[in-house]
Amino acid sequence: MKAGFLSTYFSAVVARRLTAVETDPLTSKQHEFQGSSLFRKVFGSEKRSFDADLFYLTDDAEPQTVKASLTWYDSRANDPKRSAEFRLYYKGSFIHEFAQAGDTLFVATKEDGSVLVIVAAADSTTENQLLYLFGVEVAKGRVTEKLISGPDDIELNAAATYILDSLEIVAVIPPPETDMVRAMLHSKFNGKLPTGKKFSAFVRTYLAKDVSPLDDPDAALMKLWHKENGIFQDC
Repeated sequence: MKAGFLSTYFSAVVARRLTAVETDPLTSKQHEFQGSSLFRKVFGSEKRSFDADLFYLTDDAEPQTVKASLTWYDSRANDPKRSAEFRLYYKGSFIHEFAQAGDTLFVATKEDGSVLVIVAAADSTTENQLLYLFGVEVAKGRVTEKLISGPDDIELNAAATYILDSLEIVAVIPPPETDMVRAMLHSKFNGKLPTGKKFSAFVRTYLAKDVSPLDDPDAALMKLWHKENGIFQDC
């Protein structure tokens, strides 16, 4: 987990289009989202319940939200002759009241163990913003799952923090590297530019975790030189 990245707030997301059986009470009175192998990667194979915040987002109205309890379970658990069929059960009429077939469902697990369930109106700007935020693509009928960590992590920018704000998540973006370096220099050298020797030593210390002279001395030297030159010009 790194400050200023999506993994600070979420560990995984599953996104897909909703169907009529999940949203239309005339089609089905079940209060469930259909599971999938991708949902199963996130929630596992054991029955479990957890708290969740449910959101319905559209371009034409204020966000609708409610707190709910969700249950992940195998609907065929009592029938060992049939393969497992997992579903995500939700209490209340919130989804039936707002969501429609074709809307995009985002189910995101948070770092504290709770879950965020977001339904975005189909073909809306809000839907595109959420696809951008989570770095996923959803075509009609296609399910997408993504673990938000490692190479799949996403660095937040102003646009991302704006979207998170609509989900009642206050995101903090660390200052640019040059701002941090400038603050470190000010603290260490009392606001005065140090001698070249001390400045070089400072840069070597600052980059110690990223540069290995033993592994590749030439590459390390060039990286130190470029970084030192860049910091000097910025400061």
